[in-house]
Amino acid sequence: MLAAAVLAFATTSARAQTLNTDWWQVNGRVLSMVPSQDGSVIYMGGMFTYAGPEAMCGAVLQFDPAEPVVSAPMPNGTVYCSVSDGAGGWFIGGDFDAVGDQDRTRLAHLNADGSVSSWQVDVAGGYVLSMTLDGSTLYFGGNFTSVGGQTRYGIAAVDALSGAALPFAPEVAISGSLYVSSLLVVGQNLLLGGSFDTVNGLTRPFLAAVDKVDGSTNAWAPTPSDDVLCLVYSQEENTVYAGGNFTTMGGQTRQRTAAFDASTYALLPWTVLASDPVWTMAIDGAVMVLGGRFEQLAGQPREYLGAVDLGSGAVLPWVADATWYVRSLAINDGVVYVGGEFRELDGPVRRHIGAVDLATAEVTDWDPVASEDVYTLAVRGDRLFAGGVFLSIGGVVRNKILAMDRATGRPTDWDAQSSDFGSISSLCMSPDGQVLYGSGSFNNATFGTAMRRHMVALDASTGQALPWAPQPNTAPWEMVMSPDGSTIYVSGDFTTIGGLPRNRLAAINADPQQTQVTSWDPNCTGGTVTGIAIAPDGGTLYAAGFFDADGGTIGGQPRDHLAALDTGIDTDNATSWVAPITGGNNPYARTIVLDPTGSTLYVGGSFNAAEGHTVSGQARDNLAAVSTTTGEALPWNPGANDDVFELKWSADGELMVCGSFQGPGAIGGQERMTFAYVDPITGAVGPFSATFSGATGVLEAEDLGDLLIVGGGFFFVNGTLREGLAVFDTPTSIPENEDAGWLRAFPVPTNNELWLPVVADARTVEVHDATGRLVRSFAYARVVHLHDLTAGLYILRLRGTAGRELGRCRVVVEH
Repeated sequence: MLAAAVLAFATTSARAQTLNTDWWQVNGRVLSMVPSQDGSVIYMGGMFTYAGPEAMCGAVLQFDPAEPVVSAPMPNGTVYCSVSDGAGGWFIGGDFDAVGDQDRTRLAHLNADGSVSSWQVDVAGGYVLSMTLDGSTLYFGGNFTSVGGQTRYGIAAVDALSGAALPFAPEVAISGSLYVSSLLVVGQNLLLGGSFDTVNGLTRPFLAAVDKVDGSTNAWAPTPSDDVLCLVYSQEENTVYAGGNFTTMGGQTRQRTAAFDASTYALLPWTVLASDPVWTMAIDGAVMVLGGRFEQLAGQPREYLGAVDLGSGAVLPWVADATWYVRSLAINDGVVYVGGEFRELDGPVRRHIGAVDLATAEVTDWDPVASEDVYTLAVRGDRLFAGGVFLSIGGVVRNKILAMDRATGRPTDWDAQSSDFGSISSLCMSPDGQVLYGSGSFNNATFGTAMRRHMVALDASTGQALPWAPQPNTAPWEMVMSPDGSTIYVSGDFTTIGGLPRNRLAAINADPQQTQVTSWDPNCTGGTVTGIAIAPDGGTLYAAGFFDADGGTIGGQPRDHLAALDTGIDTDNATSWVAPITGGNNPYARTIVLDPTGSTLYVGGSFNAAEGHTVSGQARDNLAAVSTTTGEALPWNPGANDDVFELKWSADGELMVCGSFQGPGAIGGQERMTFAYVDPITGAVGPFSATFSGATGVLEAEDLGDLLIVGGGFFFVNGTLREGLAVFDTPTSIPENEDAGWLRAFPVPTNNELWLPVVADARTVEVHDATGRLVRSFAYARVVHLHDLTAGLYILRLRGTAGRELGRCRVVVEH
């Protein structure tokens, strides 16, 4: 064969690596993607439960159920507390050091529209957990040690208009896990609740009062037995109410709630026995709503949320149970707004935030949906500030699978209505685009009203689960569909599927209206099969995995990590093709992909030359190419310095390589972090480079020509928060270039099919011989056929409208 060097001026086209910020984010890993038949929708499977706009840790909401999110100020860390500024804006506190593009350390002021005001106070040595506004003074507490460069221990006050630190400086004994978590101004006093021992050197465990001007300690010493986590005041009752984790107050039994006369601070008989800590309280008229970790109030079942009569403490019949902890409450116009760690409120799905009618206990239609926990809510007029640890708010619930609109970057209305269980790690689409097949770790998960185990077929139009249900006994690793769409092949570590014994490989009739495991049975006894790829003619299935010749057989033959299986033979179907991966210390193949002609099998996994590993006798580092005719390792050898998890073709015929490689010389001698484009002929690494930082890097990629979508175990991309999903804009058309070296076509050499990139402006393909004479002209297509040309060197030109040349490359034809 002629050397691949004939691509002398066929260089990789430059790719943009600009993050697309319009696409919504998910709250977990994307593990698999497949486009719809027309490419307008991208189906995604993974470990997520939510998709929504970028809105990190804080958002201004309105009470309109249709469009709840008004703006997203974007603190870069957790927001624990908030309070209205009385003029349409909010003060917020937490553990952040920036809000949007403005430096703000643990304390910030937001304008009414959610933008960051010029007000700035730096808090150091800890974070802000609580705050209250009294006239023009903002008091805040936490576990910090410095405010505006001045020493402040756990509590401080600033001028709310200017941010200037005030002389108010009581000293709360804080260290380690000690903190001030609740504040309340009552008359001349500021009440402090939390986890502390002394105030101004005086013993005041968990609850104290100081003068709100000079900070001196009040004589009041209620001595609760444990943390005080919330404080509220009723002007009508002239009473201060406390909630927390205490069980006694002033030596008297008070099971996590207590009340004090606001004039004398005398302990009152009022109490509501809570089974576990009370974290938040809110009062409206004669009703108090409580939230926290409790499951009972006064012996009556109330899951994390309940209401009591303010005067007597009697538990009201108001029942709106949450499925997990309630962290924050706010009441406005007869509606209780609830934030926390829950997934449902009294039945309806409400992710971390929701609203309940105070009179009827019915959950309202207001449903902003947050990706993670909401810790604070503050109401002012027709606006509500929500803060917490979420990455997004205002999105939609999508458990493990969704359909993303390619044009808008938002989920479509397509919803499989799947339960929050396990993950979906492999997807494939029927050739007619009508059925989406998924597999993963979900076990007895529901899709609508149907229950499925590890595999499901979904109507690609409606999301409805179809009757097809193979039910392997463990999660599959991968699925592929036969070229004619009649059969789905599945790999993994399962031992039964469809009620039949099948070790690690099986073939299933793809008819979505029935479940029929075929008689095809390679019976892999040597170990897990991770990756599979099917030949273009459907006659051979290639398998990769942990199996080896010492552990057993696959298709009746001992094979080391790679095997070829005849799909037309039911058993003992291993072909004579052998391409072993061998050497000490347990090498394995994890992922494989065939080139479009089926002549080359590309292999990624965990094998490296330094440990004596070889692929078909040749030293290779985590990447290899093997002839499907001879089993020989081809010269292609980019090498990666760590494991390769996934191989996939890009829109213009490059290999996309996903893995855990990183650093200088990570792949092909180039520095790349967990993702790279690699030339399938030369092994050259493309210029695209992005930094994916997080747990396991990139696990999946989909190149659509104008968009590159990647998913995996990362949290930041180029320093920008992107959890599990990132989208890059890439060029869709190529400028005229008479020197024309950019065009890519493969395979080269070829004996027939030649694959071309997606170019939006392309109209015709011209083939010229070495003298420049035009010998063929085709209408542009992704694949052109050159079998009727004599062997030799040709120039291929791609032209657009009015004959404008878009690019060219050299092609070698062999027979």
